[in-house]
Amino acid sequence: MAGSDTSNDADTARFFYALTRVAAVGFDTYGDGVADNNSLGGILDGFGSPSDDTKRSNFEAISFPETLPADSPTGSDLQSFLYDAVRPEIEGAIDNLDAISEDFSKQWTEPFNNETVESDYGDVLFFRATFKGVLATIYTQNAYNLDADIDEAVNNDDKTTESFLNDESNFLALSTSFGSDLIGAKNNFDSALEDLDNAIERMQSESDPQEDDFINLGDSTNAEIDQALYYIGKVQDSLIGPTTITDQEDPANAFTLDMSVFFAGLDFRSPNLLPPFSADDPAGLFPDPTFDGTFGAGIDLNEDIDPADGIPDILQ
Repeated sequence: MAGSDTSNDADTARFFYALTRVAAVGFDTYGDGVADNNSLGGILDGFGSPSDDTKRSNFEAISFPETLPADSPTGSDLQSFLYDAVRPEIEGAIDNLDAISEDFSKQWTEPFNNETVESDYGDVLFFRATFKGVLATIYTQNAYNLDADIDEAVNNDDKTTESFLNDESNFLALSTSFGSDLIGAKNNFDSALEDLDNAIERMQSESDPQEDDFINLGDSTNAEIDQALYYIGKVQDSLIGPTTITDQEDPANAFTLDMSVFFAGLDFRSPNLLPPFSADDPAGLFPDPTFDGTFGAGIDLNEDIDPADGIPDILQ
């Protein structure tokens, strides 16, 4: 897109192409009645959603049959759609944004309120952070076994969370590709946080009025912005090892987070990290509330105070 041209017009083309190619993935809802995993419309076809254009014209119009087709997409099919169809578009959009110059600036009319707004490099950094966060999520879901017979679970009224987890003993276990997937997830998450930090600092330092900026910091005070930057930096640190994060409004409260444990490969089923269930209700505490050391001092997933009934408050 726009080749090696470094003009502002070329950067404008790159910017809008990046945004529209990602939006197109989510709005590609129309189908032909033939199920496939290559588009959102194909996924909807697979679940038996009426394929008339009027039934797919907006998200609120989309509906599904009371009984899903027996060959509806599985959990694995949805994972493949995200990894094989969505991921390349997200990566392409990031490449488009990477090529934009730091002096990019464009006034345009946004379609939501028909108002004239300005986009600049702060917007580029914000959207690049967002897309990298989405990419990290796609890599993360691909690192786990999320396969499930969705139509069987939906159509069977007797299916409960308890029976599902008993039947799907590998659900939330690490996939065979978890190593490379979690490396990709960690790198993109770290880079997303870096871009978000830079976007906020760039917007904070701008001297011109920000009210007409497409992406802006709104009414945030400098103190609130500094707090956000602190938390972003601390979460980045936690990707490397145990990190103490202090509540910026109440310094007496602090907790320890170590996301390096998760990205090294945290299997939720071996050993089991999930609480027991009775039908669809939690029936006990987490067997390891630290999740193998991910959560340290100051975080108690098994806190059971209100009410004190043997069920973690976080699950109620």
